[in-house]
Amino acid sequence: MRKFIDRALAKLEKLGAPQVHALISDLATENDRLDAVLDSLSDGILVSDAGHRLVMFNKSAERLVPFDGSDGYDRILWATITDEEISRFIERTLTGQESVRDHEFTL
Repeated sequence: MRKFIDRALAKLEKLGAPQVHALISDLATENDRLDAVLDSLSDGILVSDAGHRLVMFNKSAERLVPFDGSDGYDRILWATITDEEISRFIERTLTGQESVRDHEFTL
């Protein structure tokens, strides 16, 4: 997907309006497909960017992780989670303070 986007961006200046519209439509379709795949998983998935800001989460994560009620996007991931133990675990893991293979939480 990333290679497709990079190639499309490189050609963007040369595209006419109908081609740009088609490209955006294709990207939206791919995004919808990704959302459907993530939402079909029973495991909770949280995705953050390099700055640890929440980018995406699936329905299972929404059900399993106690979020603070805001949409959470563009906020530091652990700041969106109300359970202090989970929030601290995610912060320590993402910032390299802790290396964990498996961890259980009681909610």
